[in-house]
Amino acid sequence: MTEDEAKTVVHYNALLFGWIITRLAKDLLIAAVSIIGLIHAVITVGSGHAAVCFMASILSIILVLRFNADYLDSLITSKKEEEAKYEIALSTLDGLALISMALGCVFTGVHVFW
Repeated sequence: MTEDEAKTVVHYNALLFGWIITRLAKDLLIAAVSIIGLIHAVITVGSGHAAVCFMASILSIILVLRFNADYLDSLITSKKEEEAKYEIALSTLDGLALISMALGCVFTGVHVFW
């Protein structure tokens, strides 16, 4: 491997690492907000819809983290069919986590201010 090829490999390695960390940071932020919202919903009895939404968000994040490892494995082994399956599952779960968290926040706001 030449020096230029080695620099290219290091460059792409850094890009991949940055992408993974950024994705994880977003998912962990959604999980943290959902956990705080779930605790608030449990303490202030009466916001059961919010609790369900926050739990759905937390479970979605857990599944995203699980499928993400499998997705990366399918990328490394070049299994195209599995890549497509995981891409759909990850984007669906990612959207579900975000929407569930947002709905939980809305239900909490409605409960607090209504």
